Amino acid sequence: MRSRQARSRPALPAADRFDELLERAAATVPQHQLVTIEDVGGLAAFLVSDAGRHITGTIIPVDGGQHLLG
Repeated sequence: MRSRQARSRPALPAADRFDELLERAAATVPQHQLVTIEDVGGLAAFLVSDAGRHITGTIIPVDGGQHLLG
């Protein structure tokens, strides 16, 4: 007979593990949420609009404040 090793918790399906990973990653960001493609697209739309015409030669981080943590 083989002895079974007890698991501390059952294995999760891959999608659940991915969701858990995203939640843990979001917890490390000051805004506690991850950046979406809509966030990046909103900045891009602003930069190509008339309102953004005087913004040149700069880096605008879209990272939920992560860059503030160093």
